[in-house]
Amino acid sequence: MDMNYEENIVERIAGSCLSTSIRTNGAVAVFLPDVAQRIADLMDDDFYIVFTSVHEAMIHPKRMSCPEDLERILKETLKEATPDEDFLTDEIYYYDRGARKIMKWKKVVSKVTLPASCVERLPL
Repeated sequence: MDMNYEENIVERIAGSCLSTSIRTNGAVAVFLPDVAQRIADLMDDDFYIVFTSVHEAMIHPKRMSCPEDLERILKETLKEATPDEDFLTDEIYYYDRGARKIMKWKKVVSKVTLPASCVERLPL
C-alpha cells in the first residue's frame, strides 16, 4: 500500500478509493494480506466496503456512514457509471477489525413485540 494513500485515507470523510497503482482490477486489493486491518487501524474504526467496479473499492468508516445510503448510492453508481463488464457486486461489505473479518452487510429489520394491552382487538 502506498504511504501517500495512508495519509489520505484518514483525511477523507466521504470515503476513500482503494485500488491498484494502475487503477485496474483493484477491487481485490482489500483482500491482500493485512490491507483491511491496516486500513481499520488508520481509520481507528471498522468500515464498509463498496465495490463500485472490478477496478476499485470505496472504503467508508463505520462512524461516518449509513449503510442504507451507501447501498442506494451504489445502485445509482452501478446503473449510471459502471459498464456491465466491470460489474462486481451490488452488495455492501463490512470489515470488523475486532474479528478481522470481511463479511456481507445485511439489513437488520427489527421485530417489535407490543404488549397485548397496546393491541386493539377487533370483533370477529
